[in-house]
Amino acid sequence: MAAGKGKEGECDMAAAAAEAEKKGEGSTVSRGAAGERVVEDSGGGRRTIHLKSKDGKQHDVTEASARLSKTIAGMILAGGGADQCIPTPDIDHETLRVVMQYCDKHAADDADEEDLKEWDEDFVDELDQDALFDVIAAANYLDIDGLLDLTCKRVADTIKGKTPEEIRKEFNIVNDLSKEEEEEIRRENPWAFEQ
Repeated sequence: MAAGKGKEGECDMAAAAAEAEKKGEGSTVSRGAAGERVVEDSGGGRRTIHLKSKDGKQHDVTEASARLSKTIAGMILAGGGADQCIPTPDIDHETLRVVMQYCDKHAADDADEEDLKEWDEDFVDELDQDALFDVIAAANYLDIDGLLDLTCKRVADTIKGKTPEEIRKEFNIVNDLSKEEEEEIRRENPWAFEQ
């Protein structure tokens, strides 16, 4: 069965998938030849959760992946999930895709702790500075503890042992303090400027 195009079509597709799940059928979502979203009965039984980014694009993930987010898990328990699009109004589609890539890996049945550590390092290494801060904000909003810890640790490792001036340069932070204000802060907090 094919659903319509556009924002409403994506939510129509979500409703069709939910209906198939209520009947005990699994469903998968794909793009048809003309680019339309298609719901197919796969008999697999893996529930699909539909997330909608702030730019109106839909991202479909397994329920196991979605539940790594305490925010989304709460919405699923409250009756959202497969039968509707769960909005993520503070997260753009590309950031949501990256966050759910992390969730997919960590929700996988065959996830081995040692392999996950190596995968996490590669994952965070691939993020440029802007993407890293977008993922931190998204992980905070979605309440995904592991991802928030991983990305914040990367920032902490980046600033470790650097002077305030080096940190400003690293993150393109403009020093908006006057010379007098900066000297006062240095006098009040000498521990912060020790090396």
